[in-house]
Amino acid sequence: MNIVVKGAYGTRNFGDDLLMLTMFNLLENINCDADFLCPDHNYIKKLNPDIKINANNSNKNYDVCIYGGGTQFFHFKSNKFGLANILSKVAGNLINPRRMYNTLTRRLSKEVSSKSVSYIGIGLGPFEDVTIKERVIKSLSKADFISLRDAKSIRYMEGYADSINFGSDLCFCPEFEPYLQGVKRLGIQDKAKVGIVLRDWVNTEEGVIPEKVIMKVVEKLSEQGKDHIFIFFSSVHDKKWIKFCKSYSLKYIVWNPDEQTILDFLNIIACCDVIISSRFHGLVVSSLLSIPFVSLEIEPKLSIFSRKFSNFETVTYPFNHVDILQGIEKAKWLEENDNVVKGEKERARVMAGKFNKYLRSIVSES
Repeated sequence: MNIVVKGAYGTRNFGDDLLMLTMFNLLENINCDADFLCPDHNYIKKLNPDIKINANNSNKNYDVCIYGGGTQFFHFKSNKFGLANILSKVAGNLINPRRMYNTLTRRLSKEVSSKSVSYIGIGLGPFEDVTIKERVIKSLSKADFISLRDAKSIRYMEGYADSINFGSDLCFCPEFEPYLQGVKRLGIQDKAKVGIVLRDWVNTEEGVIPEKVIMKVVEKLSEQGKDHIFIFFSSVHDKKWIKFCKSYSLKYIVWNPDEQTILDFLNIIACCDVIISSRFHGLVVSSLLSIPFVSLEIEPKLSIFSRKFSNFETVTYPFNHVDILQGIEKAKWLEENDNVVKGEKERARVMAGKFNKYLRSIVSES
């Protein structure tokens, strides 16, 4: 049985690295060997030496193609900030919907031939072009198995597919639990520590957080005697904010898989009493560690997740330092938030079980 797994893997992004490792564990638990379609970086073997990589996207025939986790299908219209997403390098797409559609659907079949296609724990959207959305959704509806991580993604598929599983993010799966073992939560410190997880954003004007707002937050935290550290999930995709920290001599740390382990980086996050995040997986990891957070909604998926929780603020455009600081003061981990995490874990467990059943049926037929 030849299996290939596709995602935004191998780009030194902590969130995507977590998804890749979880997918590997999920497949290993059901004794399925698979190729991961991603760049052949040495750090991947350091994270898990057993991961097999198809780096050159070779035209190998596969029995199953799996899209494993993450927001893999979306579209932002062009504006003065440009189209900085998975489609940004394709010239002319902005004025040619058909060409844009062809680019999107190449992610469904990009030189990989397979008898069965499945999607597990993925998020969809936003789609700012209705025509593109409908064409992509129709392509996804042909899948043999599809499990989406949130209700908004489910709504995109309404009327296009009958059997869609309402799952969760892969990080809530039991297969991610081993990475949480050994994480040290220090509890509330005498000097509160605020972790600031930001990502560069140029897709929409409404998602750009002004530097002066973050600088004002930092100044006020210092005045209040609260320690703070910037935590960057990607040295590749967070360059603007890393430069910002360097310019003002602010404390920061960047995910470096060449030198750090998953546990190392999780322990850095676990030292924080509150997390401010414009990264989706910044919120996911915080919730798994029972760390209260403030969501900076640079795109819809952050508020879709954060508004499930009690006592946590979602700050939206136009971003204001006062709202962020009030969110930090308000953020407390309540018992009902434990129930939210339990709910996510239960949906993820069921999702993994149904995926297991689907894959075993494919294997038995081969």
